[in-house]
Amino acid sequence: MARYLSRIFEYLNKQLPTHSQSNIVPRNLVFIKDRFLKGSARFARKFSNDVAVLVPHNQVQLADRIQANATGFELDADIPEISPGDIVRVDKRERFRVLAFDHTSLTGTFTTASEIEHETGAYFDLYATPIEFNTLSGPPPTWDTNPTIVVTSPYPIYAGDVLGLPEPTAIDNPYALFETKVLSQTTTGPVLGVYTVTLTLDMLYKDWSERGYSSGDTLYLRCYPAYRSLPVALPKWFNGEHIGPVLLDWFSGILVDTDVEDAQFNIDVLDPIFSVLYSVNNVGKNYVIWEAPVHNSVPVFWRSWEADVNYRNGYTVVKAQANGHAQLSTELVPVMRPGTKWILNLKAQGATTFRYKFHPNPWKETSIAASTDAYVPVEITATEQESPRLQIAFRFDDSDTDEIWMGDWQESPYTVENIQYEIVGRVVGGFCWASSGLEVKPYFKNALQLQVRLNSGHKLNSGYFLGGS
Repeated sequence: MARYLSRIFEYLNKQLPTHSQSNIVPRNLVFIKDRFLKGSARFARKFSNDVAVLVPHNQVQLADRIQANATGFELDADIPEISPGDIVRVDKRERFRVLAFDHTSLTGTFTTASEIEHETGAYFDLYATPIEFNTLSGPPPTWDTNPTIVVTSPYPIYAGDVLGLPEPTAIDNPYALFETKVLSQTTTGPVLGVYTVTLTLDMLYKDWSERGYSSGDTLYLRCYPAYRSLPVALPKWFNGEHIGPVLLDWFSGILVDTDVEDAQFNIDVLDPIFSVLYSVNNVGKNYVIWEAPVHNSVPVFWRSWEADVNYRNGYTVVKAQANGHAQLSTELVPVMRPGTKWILNLKAQGATTFRYKFHPNPWKETSIAASTDAYVPVEITATEQESPRLQIAFRFDDSDTDEIWMGDWQESPYTVENIQYEIVGRVVGGFCWASSGLEVKPYFKNALQLQVRLNSGHKLNSGYFLGGS
């Protein structure tokens, strides 16, 4: 495996520009969560075998040609969300508003006649669905800020969705829409099938105000595929211990050559009773959830110098080799964000100075008295820089004692237990793009995942280094 990874590492770096270098970080466990996508999909379908994937469902084909000057159409398959008032696009050339559609016969009519002929098999896209503008939200915005508006919608709206704003001056093209992305949202409902959504838009208030919309005016939601999960519990180890800091990941990408603007992943971080602790929109893959305890065996896997490192009775034991000094270091990939904090348990037999540094931030130092069971904060404050490396150093001030015991790193001020997430894929098509659900990977290696076998092939302690049931 090491030789294989070395070849990949060498190949990647040959493709990069001068003075750039890639880094490979093996992750030895993947927990597939929300395997069957049990949440709700919009303008999308779920397909599953062993693991479900989300695919768009906003495009079908014409079952019969549309003659020029005709208003009727017939489809080869259903899109359940098609309803009167929707804007559809035929063959990427002409847009119409739906007057009526029968989901049984798959036939319908447009409000206006076709200007050109469309052949059988031409693509039929569900393009945009109407929503209603209610009012601006919050205090009066300034010209150069993002407007926040309140709308009612038959569908949930997520950060990353796209709104289509009718062009007041496009009299000759009533289906022309100015598109703007939703930066953030809060939702109430549904009440009688209607959601009330407060949206912040990716445009300037100056540009919004020039359009002169009034309460009750029709805006549009682009019909992009989206999914919102149920609350997903973060995994635990075999013995029930918290898995610690984790990376959130998912697979997504195009399956055939198609126009995909991009996909967006949003998360709500929940406490044990499913209250939202905080939300993050448009997170990248391998996003780290830091708010979790770090197991006491984790530092065993870090790089050490001037030190012997062992694991004993639930503690990482660090012993100086010479000169009364010992150091540990680990790379942080992805980097650690400001505002992360743990409380580290340290048992010192003799007087010891504990120092740590989240590079490039300054060193921080704590003195620990002899025969002390100390609890020391280890943190990057909110005003410091993100860190790619953690370095820990011990100076043993008592010449008769040259070791210290490192226990659990308890999270502060809370532990994340559950995640709820959204996926928005800005794509039009059928089986042209797909996305998996949430996958979770431990950030740090620890001894809980080590397995042990005897020469006979039998497992020791149920196969786990630290025992198990």
